[in-house]
Amino acid sequence: MLRANKTLILAKIEGTYGTDPTPTKANDAFIATNVKVDMITKTVERLGIHQSGGKYPPIIIGEGVKVTFETELYPAASANAVPVVDPLLQACGMTKSGGTSTPVVYTQALALGSEKSCTIHIYIDTILHSITGCIGNMKMTNAVNELTKLSFEFTGLYSSPTASSTPLDATLTQLTPLMLKAAALTYDTVALVGTTVDIDLGNSIQKRDSWNDTDGVASYYISEQECTGTIDPEADAPDSFSIWEKILSSDVAALSLTLEGGSRDVTVALESCYAMAAPYADRNNILTWNLSFASRVALNDASYAPLVLTFT
Repeated sequence: MLRANKTLILAKIEGTYGTDPTPTKANDAFIATNVKVDMITKTVERLGIHQSGGKYPPIIIGEGVKVTFETELYPAASANAVPVVDPLLQACGMTKSGGTSTPVVYTQALALGSEKSCTIHIYIDTILHSITGCIGNMKMTNAVNELTKLSFEFTGLYSSPTASSTPLDATLTQLTPLMLKAAALTYDTVALVGTTVDIDLGNSIQKRDSWNDTDGVASYYISEQECTGTIDPEADAPDSFSIWEKILSSDVAALSLTLEGGSRDVTVALESCYAMAAPYADRNNILTWNLSFASRVALNDASYAPLVLTFT
């Protein structure tokens, strides 16, 4: 009998797409929960009819593997150090810069198709999935006095699982995960009071078909992206902050959230987003807005990036 909750995830950036860089339990392990692994298949029906009148069994092709899991967000271990989730962020189309003498910054890149891929090894008790060519999407969930949670969904090249026991001596981070408290959030330079902040990178993953490759798939890539999110600030009077006018004008504004991690903060910034809707809600008899927004480029802004994460 195998245990469903005996899991371990290792992830490492690939030097060449689809080539396993062999992540190790000492350097590339993650704390993760709600781990799921599913086959992506294509069913090809046979053309012929058996002499008895029935159809022949179809041919089933393994085109990929979909992986979903959740992990915690940690600050960098030291000033200007690469954070634990580095390979996961890069494989979600974020470009890394800085380090050594400056904060490490991850910018959601607009150059679709140039994103890096990662290999993910998933142990589920005595089953090992080694999935190469993984490209994905990330969602960030924040609730006051709760851990900041990152939900990932990756798609990679198909490979069959093998037998291998989950390592019990993997090196996992000892850092304290970030929580939504002592935080600072502003939208359009206005400091707001609320309880939740949810952000979705909005990456759409597609496969690149090829007759040259095993299972007919050359790679997976990000075909489209639209970073969106929601916050639930307390409502304000129109003469102080008119959210309805903001929506109707389609005026873009910056949204910034700083998660306090002692001497190592993480800043989440959408430098150019517009409000889409703001229906009223009631939180313990306090009038609030359920404000939804999307990150869109402002006119003539060549330096625009949908989402930027800064680890200080």
